[in-house]
Amino acid sequence: MARQKPSAMQKTRELIEQALQHPSGSPRPGGCCFSSTGSSVLDQLIGGKDRPDGGYPQGKIFQVGIEPHHFEGLRETLVGMYRGPIVRVETATPPDVESSIAKVWTAISTPLSKSCLIVVDNIRLGTSGQNATNLAGMMNQILPRLKMKLAETGNTLLGFAQIQETPNPGLYGPPYNWEGGKGWKFYSAVRMRMVPSEVVKGAFAVHLDKCKVAPTQNNVADLIIRDGVIDDAVSTIRG
Repeated sequence: MARQKPSAMQKTRELIEQALQHPSGSPRPGGCCFSSTGSSVLDQLIGGKDRPDGGYPQGKIFQVGIEPHHFEGLRETLVGMYRGPIVRVETATPPDVESSIAKVWTAISTPLSKSCLIVVDNIRLGTSGQNATNLAGMMNQILPRLKMKLAETGNTLLGFAQIQETPNPGLYGPPYNWEGGKGWKFYSAVRMRMVPSEVVKGAFAVHLDKCKVAPTQNNVADLIIRDGVIDDAVSTIRG
């Protein structure tokens, strides 16, 4: 009898089992190092004004939230300005989370040069109901192992998520809902939110909702983007 080929779900579960058996990585010596985003204003927003060599933290998970109608344009601006090596993990439409998890793990497990940016084009959970809950649990389970692997290689996992403004969030509710589940929120070293600026006309306000690599959490910058490139000459950091 011919042997049946394993399904996509079975392959993904095997990848997760391999990840769970992988020994923990150790942080790189000398503290966090950064890879420039390609924008001096954005580098300083993340690393601090006294550290112009800031940018994407090496060996960390970095999440970017963008509203749907600006999602593709801002994503391509950030990816296009990066001057180091890039590996892009494109998610399927409709999202195939099993395949996406396998692609991310394969990309991180493959020997790469330092300062490589591993880009997940769109973080999604998949279909609704029990299946989505199971898939979200799988992603939450593998993210800490991805974090360990990144610490070994010094590469950065950059995940883009669509965000929606929360209607009536109340006094303590989050102002925006992020796609991707709680795992990305917890394991990301940096979470950056990009929305139209309420201060500078035509600009995008970049909020650091979370930053564990520098004392810059809650900092905000107003970025002017022209022809798909951040114009550092007129972009500013508030405060």
